[in-house]
Order: sequence, then structure tokens, then C-alpha cells
Amino acid sequence: MTRLLLAVLLVASPRVAVQELLNLEGTWRGSCADCAPNAMPAGFSRTLVIRVSPSEIAIRNDGFPADVYRLDGTETALADGRTATASVEAGTVVLTTVRTRARSRDDVYQTLMRQVYRVSGNTLTVERSARGIHPNEPPSERWVRIGTVMYQRD
Repeated sequence: MTRLLLAVLLVASPRVAVQELLNLEGTWRGSCADCAPNAMPAGFSRTLVIRVSPSEIAIRNDGFPADVYRLDGTETALADGRTATASVEAGTVVLTTVRTRARSRDDVYQTLMRQVYRVSGNTLTVERSARGIHPNEPPSERWVRIGTVMYQRD
């Protein structure tokens, strides 16, 4: 019943494609061929649990509390002080988080992290990239690729 309601509500919203979100839902196990046993690249979780609703996507990483993102593109405050936005674009879900740090009152900078979630069959690919915004420098529009991890549906 929940999936039917989700599908009906998502069809009514042209910004969100139904199948993209329904395909993301579930438990996903990652692996890294080039890593030590039971290890993952820095910043990637071994297990993802993803839940979707008509207005939000919740992602739990390795048993930590889930981060919940609004799907309407509005900014969401996360528990660890970051802010985030989520969007559905061309068959992918894109999460962008912003962490603001201050070395001093006049030296405040931001780290932007973009994660692109793409499902094909029972494989979830997560691509991560980042860029920084530093004071007294023009903002860079170039994203630096951090890595990609493949997950299999559990």
C-alpha cells in the first residue's frame, strides 16, 4: 500500500520520477576490490539502507542514524551541522552537502560534497566528488572526483 501511495504521489509531481526512487529503496552492500578485507574507500559506507517517501529520502550509513533529505530541493539541516539538498536528475538522485568551517572569524570556508546515486538492476553506483569555497578566492565550479563504489542489493 505504501509503494502504491508513493507511486501515485510521485506521478503527480513532475519533478520526481517514480522508478528512480523506488529502485533506490532497500539495503545495499558495498565492496572494494582494491581495499583491505572488509574495508571501503574513505568516506564510503559498507552498508546503505535507503528509504523513500513522497517528500524525502532517508539514507542510513553503516548503522548510524539516517540522514533525511527533502526531495523538493529545499535545504535540509543534518544532525552533524551540515546542510544538504537533494534532487532527481536524469535517472539519478543527487545529494549535495555543505560543511562550513572556520579557522578564525575572518577565515570561513565551505566544503561541498556531491554524491550521485544511480541504480541499474541490482547494482547501485555511488559517485562522490567535492569542491571547496575559500574566503578571498573566486569560487571554483570544478568538482574533484573522490571515488566511485558499487553496491549490491541485499
